[in-house]
Amino acid sequence: MVHEVLRALGHSGTYDEVAESLRPTGLVDITEYGRAVHAEMDALLSCARGGRSTRGTTLYTTTFPCHNCCRHILASGVKKVVYIEPYPKSKASDLHDDAITIDQPEDDQPEEVSRKVPFVPFIGVGPRRYFDLFPLRLSTGYELTRKAAGELATWNRSKASIRLQMQPTTSLDREQLALDNLTRVLSKNEGRD
Repeated sequence: MVHEVLRALGHSGTYDEVAESLRPTGLVDITEYGRAVHAEMDALLSCARGGRSTRGTTLYTTTFPCHNCCRHILASGVKKVVYIEPYPKSKASDLHDDAITIDQPEDDQPEEVSRKVPFVPFIGVGPRRYFDLFPLRLSTGYELTRKAAGELATWNRSKASIRLQMQPTTSLDREQLALDNLTRVLSKNEGRD
C-alpha cells in the first residue's frame, strides 16, 4: 500500500522514509490486506467448510481477538468469547463497543447490554499450568509412569526428574524483549556504517 501511495503522489522518497513518516497515521499497521489468517478466523472458516453453525456458540482463544477478528466473530453469531491472555493493542473495544462487552460476566451485565457479545477472561487451568499438572511426558522427554502392573505407580523421590515450569511470559512481554534486543543491536551497530 505504501508503494501505491508513493506512486499516486509522485513521491520520490524511499519506502523506509515514507513508511516512517506515515507511521503515526496507522497506514503501515493495516493488517486487513495481508494474507495471514488469525486463529479465530480459521476456526470460523473451518466451521463453515464443515457445515457447522457458529450461531450461539462460545469461541475459546488464547489471546484477546484483534478488531478484524472481532468483526467476523460478531457476524458469525458467536454468543461469547473466552480468552486467556489480554491483547492491549487490540482496537476491538474501540471499534465495536456497541456490540461487545469486555471482562464483564454475562450474569453481571445490565439488561441494556445483554445483547452484546461478552469477551471474558478464562478462569481455570490454562495451557501454561496444564503442562505442569497433566502431561504424560515432561519437556525433558522423560516419560511419567502413572500405573505399573495395573496399579497406581509409587513415586520415588530419588529417581524423580526435575519438572521445569513454562516461562510465564505474555505476548507483550515477548514483544518487549524482542524490541529491547533489536534496540541493543542497532545501538551497537550505529557507528559501524
